[in-house]
Amino acid sequence: MVKKDKKKFIDDLYGRLQYGLKCRCDIWPNEVKTIATIYPNEKVLIGVVEVDLDKVKPYLRPMDTMTKDEQKELTEFMNEVKCTDEGIFLPGNDTGYVVHYSFMKKVLNWLNKHHLDYSDMIGKGFALPATENMYK
Repeated sequence: MVKKDKKKFIDDLYGRLQYGLKCRCDIWPNEVKTIATIYPNEKVLIGVVEVDLDKVKPYLRPMDTMTKDEQKELTEFMNEVKCTDEGIFLPGNDTGYVVHYSFMKKVLNWLNKHHLDYSDMIGKGFALPATENMYK
């Protein structure tokens, strides 16, 4: 894995850890494990075992597996936002202060919570497609 790609991969994983990110690890090839944390030295903690990041592939859901209910939930969430020529505003904020960063962060957190692969980690070979109901 190229260093630039590895940094993007690690950044992507950090945002997902709080939602119980499942993975396959070369040490336990037939088991689904949960990543506890990622260390700065590119090691991953699974249970009480430290593993090289290169030995781990997280399970993510391809974007096209988003359910109708999830699509509706995300659409309703997005509709709360007011978009104008001046920027993107959150509900209750008509002062002209643009809060696009906090909005983007909320959307990314929602996608992470639902384990959706918005960064194409599966296509890049860094992750595996989650099986149906893996995260239910």
